[in-house]
Amino acid sequence: MSWNFDDPPGGEGGTQAAAGTGSGPAFSAPSLGSPERAPMTRAPSFEWPEPAGGPATPMSGNADPWGYDVPDPNSGGGVALPPGKPPTLWIAAAAACASLALVGGLAAVFVLDRSLVLAAICWLLAGPVAVLVLGQFVRLDERQRARAFYEGDWARPASIAVGVAALLGVVVSAYVIADWVATR
Repeated sequence: MSWNFDDPPGGEGGTQAAAGTGSGPAFSAPSLGSPERAPMTRAPSFEWPEPAGGPATPMSGNADPWGYDVPDPNSGGGVALPPGKPPTLWIAAAAACASLALVGGLAAVFVLDRSLVLAAICWLLAGPVAVLVLGQFVRLDERQRARAFYEGDWARPASIAVGVAALLGVVVSAYVIADWVATR
């Protein structure tokens, strides 16, 4: 079924004839008002009510009609937020644990003839202790990274390096412990 659009709305009875039938549903444009009505010459005005405490006192030249002071965005004033910085104490503690465990594990292997006690202490130091301290660093560092500015581009590579050192400390200590278990 196709429509005949040559018949304008309102012409010949206000219908559009369907092809082949001679009649169809009536369509008409919506009325937008009478043509004799004069168009608006100006926009309606709105008066802001005066705040209860009297007129607003401007801060840097801007006053809100509701009585609040609005700072001027071009004045450069405002509160300066300090930039975020990584928690260096936590990364230093994690690095110390991982390094000490790695050195102790290597000493247990090569110097102290596979000392089980030193290897167990180094495994605990490099494993749970260093990883928990590093996790605390990452948690606090992410909180600092969420600030508007962050001054610590070295933090991610440092945390990866400390994690690798802790992993190496665990591996060396675990080797000594596994060697002791296998030979006894």
